[in-house]
Amino acid sequence: MEVDISQAEMRVACALSGDPYLQKIYADNRDLHSEVAISMYGPDYTKDQRNNCKKFNFAFLYGGTEHSFAMETGMSLELSRRFVRDYKKLMAVLCAWREVQLAFLKEHGYVETVTKRRRRFPLLTNDNIDEARKAALNMPVQGAASDVTLMTFISTCEWLKTEGIDYAKVVATIHDSVLLEVRDDKIDEVGKRVQSIMVSMGEKWFPQVPWKVDVETGPDWGHLEAYDG
Repeated sequence: MEVDISQAEMRVACALSGDPYLQKIYADNRDLHSEVAISMYGPDYTKDQRNNCKKFNFAFLYGGTEHSFAMETGMSLELSRRFVRDYKKLMAVLCAWREVQLAFLKEHGYVETVTKRRRRFPLLTNDNIDEARKAALNMPVQGAASDVTLMTFISTCEWLKTEGIDYAKVVATIHDSVLLEVRDDKIDEVGKRVQSIMVSMGEKWFPQVPWKVDVETGPDWGHLEAYDG
């Protein structure tokens, strides 16, 4: 069983920045990548165009540039620049938050997650300024998504131990997912409980945005399918 936060990092970015475009999409339970594709390409966007938008949504949080986006997607630099320009208009508040983060890092020498884990840059130089710029954007977002996942992992382990449950065990975490091995006849019970724990953990730290958690199950890790009870 894999219990996974849907678009965890983008939801955290939405909560931290307060971007109204992102808030509206998540409040309406719409697919972010498809909505961005509509805004960028129109309603008749292709699968490849949606994939480009998905890549850019995450690349943006990792501090990607026009040049790196052009290289990754095969776009011309001119088209990539136009894409970035339009994207910044679409999510102006998120873009402004990026600048605030970088200014904070330059002033204080660190950035941090909402749980107060810090990434420090006590001395900024020409050699590390690009790394610092990327960290200022990515660390508070990716770090917080990781924190929510790890706290879900811990709470799930505590639940299994407290209840004396021997028909399920937590195996690992991968990115924004918790992996478990569960007895077949207990899949529904365990899936719903861990899903509930993960949603509650997200809402506890980031109540500004709705949290969506998906459950997949299968006979092995290579053959997981969506499970909806």
